[in-house]
Amino acid sequence: MRKIDLHIHTIPSPFNDSHFDFDISKLEEYVSTMGIDGIAITNHNVFDKNQYLSIKATLGDITVFPGIEVDLCNGHILVITDELDIDDFNEKTNQVTSNIHTATDSLDLPAFKSIFTDLSKYLLIPHYDKKPLIPKAVIIDLREYITAGEVNSPKKFIYCRKDRNSLVPVYFSDSRFTAAVHDFQPRQTFIEVGDLSIHALKEALKDKQKVALDGSDKNLIDINTGELKISSGLSVVIGRRSSGKSYTLSIINSKYGEKNVKYIKQFSLVNGSENQDKNMYDNLLAEKKNSLFEDYFDLFRSAVDDAVCINDEQIDENAIKDYIETLKNIAKDEGLKDVFSKCTLFNDYRFDIAEPDTLKQLIGHVLAIMSNVEYRETINRYIDINALKALLFDLESQYEKALEQYNKKKWANSLMTEINKRLQYHSSAPALPDVSFYTIATNRHKRTKFKLLCSYIMREREIASRDVAKFKIQAKTRSLRMPLI
Repeated sequence: MRKIDLHIHTIPSPFNDSHFDFDISKLEEYVSTMGIDGIAITNHNVFDKNQYLSIKATLGDITVFPGIEVDLCNGHILVITDELDIDDFNEKTNQVTSNIHTATDSLDLPAFKSIFTDLSKYLLIPHYDKKPLIPKAVIIDLREYITAGEVNSPKKFIYCRKDRNSLVPVYFSDSRFTAAVHDFQPRQTFIEVGDLSIHALKEALKDKQKVALDGSDKNLIDINTGELKISSGLSVVIGRRSSGKSYTLSIINSKYGEKNVKYIKQFSLVNGSENQDKNMYDNLLAEKKNSLFEDYFDLFRSAVDDAVCINDEQIDENAIKDYIETLKNIAKDEGLKDVFSKCTLFNDYRFDIAEPDTLKQLIGHVLAIMSNVEYRETINRYIDINALKALLFDLESQYEKALEQYNKKKWANSLMTEINKRLQYHSSAPALPDVSFYTIATNRHKRTKFKLLCSYIMREREIASRDVAKFKIQAKTRSLRMPLI
């Protein structure tokens, strides 16, 4: 995995930026501290060839691409090229500069195409989920050349990476390095490429599985210059008092700021004075009451673990809409069908499969009963050992058959996918997207049940009560009026 930042400013624009004095030593420190493999210099509507060559010479082994951030149709788009194209690129960017005279000036699409005549040789990255946005119509018009879009937060990166209808997301610093900069933000993208070239980047940015916010695990996000890694889903910080939990949360808050973080500080949701609440917390710890809360939330925790793995509702709805629209187009373009698209496997459904985990668990439970020594006499009074052996043999036989069916269906799905891809490659007819309606229906049911479970667990009730000397300690739940997603 290579770590890249393709959105860096070194020259203040008279129309788009506040004035700043670029400090090359800070850029050197940035790429060294953050472990960056490649960058692009992308100033607003301007490209300075001499400055670019100076920066490239200073950074040495770091790959530095020439680029420009163009005002296009009232949005921003990065245009990045190879160093070997620098002279032609310099001439074209001079034309961009000559067409931008005020803060409200923006190239229209015909003007953009007339300047950058061969768009196939550039890496084009529009502001996608980041203001000012490139209009969707422009992205559709340039869809042959655009596969990736820039977002402005890790949350939006994860959302776009999961959404099958979104562009491949990238997350860059959009930085202006001055002598006053002392804290570098973890706003880079890891990309799976062998070498850093425009061609390699363009190919990699066609696949969402080749981008990540962490170089070791695509489901993690780097915090504090990579010293801390958090999950892109649900993260839980566990530790004793004074072990650094609040300090860790403060780091996350300071790195991402008020716009992207809602920080609810310790004890801020509890009634009463802070000292009183802390004393109550200490008493609960002293009386070993933590186990009460652990037991209360144990089953709910497993439900949360299952819920965070469910696709966002909008993603499922988009998948259905995409399927219906494609189905309409297939009906409309019936005449495009050829010998490849008429094959059954061209639009065949995959098997919905699941590993036989229930049988596996049952076998484990039977083995636990058979091997138990402490309660052997009690078990023998109710269950004959030979009956247990027969049950175990039957369950193992069923498990082997179920596992064989699972592996056969898995292999068949893999084969159908490969055949389907080859048929679609040779056919001019559109193909139906591979949508599992069973999975979508299951997700809907799980969301409904999870919301119901949340409503139950938020009810006010007493978990436990204990008399200690003249005091009575009660553990209660309290309802928090929060919207269920």
